[in-house]
Amino acid sequence: MSPQLRVLLIEDSEDDALLLARALRHGGYEAAIERVDTPDDMAAALEQHEWDIIISDYVMPQFSAPDALRLLQNKGIDIPFIIISGAVDEETAVAAMKIGAHDFISKGNLARLAPAIERELRDAQNRHDQRQAKKALQQSEIRFRELFQNMSSGVVVYEAVDGGSDFIFKDLNWSGELIDKIKRNDVLDQKVTDIFPGIKESGLFDTLQRVWSTGEPEYYPAAFYKDRRIEGWRNNYVYKLPTGEIVITYDDVTEEKRSEDALRAERKRLFDTLEKIPAFVCLQAQDYSIRFANREFRKVFGDPEGTPCFAIMQGKDEPCEDCPALSVFESKTQLVWELTRPNGRVYMTYGNYFGDMDGQPLVLEMGIDITEQRLLNDQVQAYSGQITQAYEEERKRIARELHDDTIQVLANLGMEIDLLTASSHKLSEDQIHNGLEQIRSKTDDLLTGLRHITQALRPPMLDELGLIFALQWLSDETSAQSGIGIQVQVKGSERRFSPDRELLLFRIAQEALSNVRKHSEAAKAYVNLRFYSEKLVLSINDNGKGFKLPDKTKAGAFHAGGLGLIGMRERAKLLNGNLIISSEFGKGTTITLEYSE
Repeated sequence: MSPQLRVLLIEDSEDDALLLARALRHGGYEAAIERVDTPDDMAAALEQHEWDIIISDYVMPQFSAPDALRLLQNKGIDIPFIIISGAVDEETAVAAMKIGAHDFISKGNLARLAPAIERELRDAQNRHDQRQAKKALQQSEIRFRELFQNMSSGVVVYEAVDGGSDFIFKDLNWSGELIDKIKRNDVLDQKVTDIFPGIKESGLFDTLQRVWSTGEPEYYPAAFYKDRRIEGWRNNYVYKLPTGEIVITYDDVTEEKRSEDALRAERKRLFDTLEKIPAFVCLQAQDYSIRFANREFRKVFGDPEGTPCFAIMQGKDEPCEDCPALSVFESKTQLVWELTRPNGRVYMTYGNYFGDMDGQPLVLEMGIDITEQRLLNDQVQAYSGQITQAYEEERKRIARELHDDTIQVLANLGMEIDLLTASSHKLSEDQIHNGLEQIRSKTDDLLTGLRHITQALRPPMLDELGLIFALQWLSDETSAQSGIGIQVQVKGSERRFSPDRELLLFRIAQEALSNVRKHSEAAKAYVNLRFYSEKLVLSINDNGKGFKLPDKTKAGAFHAGGLGLIGMRERAKLLNGNLIISSEFGKGTTITLEYSE
């Protein structure tokens, strides 16, 4: 099928137009021709349609080829323009070509028309393609320039000079001007070593030379740059363009580095603090690894390096079921749980969600050893029960003594008084006197017994005469009851304490001597009081058989030692004192209380 050709023909002769149409068909073209012969008609045709080629006679009554060329050029339209004329000299043809005609063909040589059209259409397409390419290049350059200027990173283009011994500025974007506090126009064609005199010391200059030499891009990580004008941290990415120019894209990361340094310092302060606290602390990751462990953790569990938490903390080969740390990861809220070690020690553990400075989620676990507290709670509970029982026993004892001794004696006294009264008229004066003397003697014995009972409850000399006299009385009474030789020794400047403090001190000594009397099988015992300027030391020691102290780490250990030991410990706590109990089989027992005022 013949190619379709849209032809705008500028011709006043219809016959010549027919000859032209025939020549086009002979040349292989199926032409759609519109003929015009005035400027207005040509202008209208150009506005209404698109044309592949314009063919024009040179001169016509109302129009000419040069006028048509000027009209076409004024409209800025690039269409091949061929002049066909019958009687034009060579000089005229050359002049027409100079003003824009693409070819000049004689009407007597129309066989040349088809090849000329083919050539001009091809050239027109090339010109069109070039214009499009140029336009695309211009648009690309505009986009590049906009991108170049509006990048948040600084971008600088260098050209190597002197064989790569230095580099000069070829371009710089706005961000680069802001970061480096320079103006593009001030640095163009200037050497980088003149603008940045510290570039060699920073190490970036070596990277520039290396990339220029090898063509391989390099990332130059955050480095500190400083000269008289600026200072700060920069990240740099260096690469080479096909033109041989070197490009650096860079960012000012000074604030980020300061923030990182501040975070790092804060983290160190945190870890230094965690290292010193008397509770185990660790940072656990979601893969069960331990990222940080303080001194107490290492003391309790060992070094966690390379060991998952379930292995080092629980001695297991796989993760624990219902792992509380995983629950903290999921909920990001604090959880509290008890961790029991294989050795029986119990830790109250607090888990808190913790975001590391690199954004990695962690759980901060802190465990407080509550073994002693738990045992102390058991002790207090047991002590409370035993105290209640002891009170009841003491009430029973007092009631029994009152019933068996005091009440019986009072009853007998009442009967004897009744008998003496009833038979007084039969008795002599001496008999009545003897009867009253017997009643008086029994009354004195009764008073002595009541006095012993009240002194056992709270000796009156403690309030009246003080701790030393009360301890001497207690020692004498215990020695009289047990046969153990007990001595009271006092050193230092004697002084009184508040009544409640003296009572606590007395009860501790009383309980200690009670244990000596009941359990020690000792021959001798000593009660020592040493007065210092700011404290008192009370010690009770014997030469008896001694005993094995209970293990504090085992449940029930405190009350395993008996109610007496528990009572002494509790009273020492009320004094804010330190009670030390030492004993060894065959070497006796020593109980020491240090009380600071």
